[in-house]
Amino acid sequence: MYRGGAAEHARRVQAAIKDGKLGKPMMERLELVTVLHEHICELTAAGKPRSGTLSIISVIRAFFKFVDEDDLFLTLETLEKCYLEWAASMVHRIRTSRTATKRNRGGTYGFSHSSGHTMASSLGSLIDTIFNRATNILQHTGLRALKRRKSAVGVQAEKQSLSDTFEFGHMLQDICDALTIDVITKAPVPVEIKLRTGKSFVLGNPILDHSIAAGSTISITRQMMASIRIEAELEMFIAQTGINTKQAVDAELRHFFYVSHLDGYQVKDHKNRRGGAVLFEIFKDYKSHFERYLAWRRQFFPESNRLFSFFATRSRGDGFRFTGWRLRNICAELDIPFVGPRMLRNTRVNWLLHESGSPEVTAEMAQHTKETLIQVYHKPSLQRAIAESNNFWAEYDPHADEAHFASKKDNQSPQPAVGPGSCVGEPQKNDDAPSEAPEPDCMKKGGCLWCKSHRDIDIFEYVWSLATFRHLKMIEISKATLYIQKADKPVAARLTLEKIDSRLKWFEDSNKTRKEWVDEANVLVGAGEYHPDYRDLIDFLEGRR
Repeated sequence: MYRGGAAEHARRVQAAIKDGKLGKPMMERLELVTVLHEHICELTAAGKPRSGTLSIISVIRAFFKFVDEDDLFLTLETLEKCYLEWAASMVHRIRTSRTATKRNRGGTYGFSHSSGHTMASSLGSLIDTIFNRATNILQHTGLRALKRRKSAVGVQAEKQSLSDTFEFGHMLQDICDALTIDVITKAPVPVEIKLRTGKSFVLGNPILDHSIAAGSTISITRQMMASIRIEAELEMFIAQTGINTKQAVDAELRHFFYVSHLDGYQVKDHKNRRGGAVLFEIFKDYKSHFERYLAWRRQFFPESNRLFSFFATRSRGDGFRFTGWRLRNICAELDIPFVGPRMLRNTRVNWLLHESGSPEVTAEMAQHTKETLIQVYHKPSLQRAIAESNNFWAEYDPHADEAHFASKKDNQSPQPAVGPGSCVGEPQKNDDAPSEAPEPDCMKKGGCLWCKSHRDIDIFEYVWSLATFRHLKMIEISKATLYIQKADKPVAARLTLEKIDSRLKWFEDSNKTRKEWVDEANVLVGAGEYHPDYRDLIDFLEGRR
């Protein structure tokens, strides 16, 4: 209502108005301010968290500050026009910030695209609601959400991330096991907490053990010990259920009823156990731990209706925000990576996706849509991509079928051979191989045919490969003047050619199907349709490349 009021500190603005520093109120803004206030109250009544409401108010103040500085005429009727000018100014700030950063590599962005889009989107949504717009006003600003490309996590990095999460989880379990009711209420302080890794830390201050907080039966230092266990239990609960931190913090204590579902339980309120909504889902092994926590919690918070209550000197309002600062301090002391609730949920979703291999099943267990799972939570994994690629080619690559045939025949793990066929071992020349035959060395294609580790493959592709390789050897022989002058002397190419002929002869005489393979392969080679493994080399030798 007052020009310059949005730029004043909230605690000093009333004094500035009273002293007349901001001038007279601009009554033309009254209708707009009233409408904005009503819509913000509606959002709060609809359950929008206090932090979200404060964020919207902060954006509105930034908008009014811009209007005051640029001396724009702002009313309910001119709101959209002023909004677009404000958005245009943010676009300009983004561009100039980038230019300044390019000139000064050591500097930082003064205003990022992400910040501009977030602010414009927040106020734009409010304007869309006020005017019942058919299209979003944000679309006319040029501030579009930037889609960040997700970088794949390397194999070692993924293993390290899981290792850190497991180490953190083991610490949480050890803390929950150690801080029993007797330890917190009766054990002399300080109390040493030993972890399974051999590390340990100390809790409790003997000086504060005599200070009893108002409304409590245990000392301040023992309240701190109990709060540490509650933080650990809350982190474990989030990791098990996958619900967000706000939902977990606000969860109410109920008479829980467990319904078997998949590999765990759906948890409902006992009153609505037949047709009631599912409160959350847990894994089977977590049930006993959760029941133990509920019994422990009743000892310290018998009157509270919160599932996770904390000792506090002041009442816990809607603005309560879980930070896990006690666990953070312990992790810093023990040099253990702290894994916050968001990372725990993300790791849980990606682990479930890795184990199940099904986005649909994972989305159901994580209580998300498939689209949300992929867009928000899914983290590309190099290890998973390699496994999926191997599975794909094992199903669709014809060479994978060749390897499968060889493995059934020899009960060994085959590999693609350098020449036609498969290889199941180290290069070793056949006992009956002529001395002039190519040596098997995993380099020369012809050497494979004289190797003990070479295996034929019972598919058409292998027959086609042999026929093409035979054509290649014929080209080599035609260009070998040494062979023409000394036809009576065996040469490697001629021996290889004879070996291929004997292999093709076996296929041709074995049964009708294999004979058809040989006939078709000869027709293809005769028509210039060569196997891909030798096509380029034949084209080169015949002068087509």
